[in-house]
Amino acid sequence: MEIVNLKMENNSIEFILRGEGHTFCSLLVRMLQRMDNVTFAAYHIDHPLVGAPKIYVKVKDGSSISETLKKAAQNIINIMTSLKEQVEENL
Repeated sequence: MEIVNLKMENNSIEFILRGEGHTFCSLLVRMLQRMDNVTFAAYHIDHPLVGAPKIYVKVKDGSSISETLKKAAQNIINIMTSLKEQVEENL
């Protein structure tokens, strides 16, 4: 996974997420959409075979884009850790 920043403003960012597809991008965007300080989160892949996903995020004024993305990533890690533990306990 590689992040390429395309455009960053005070309360919005657009970046490419190389090496990922719909699975991770959908998870990330859904996690961002659940956050109270996020006003818009979406992604787009120009072509599924050759396109890299573009992620778009906009947060409320006064919110930090960086902190919001870090929190979303940590939430994903927490969910995956919990899933792993449940699988190990039950299988």
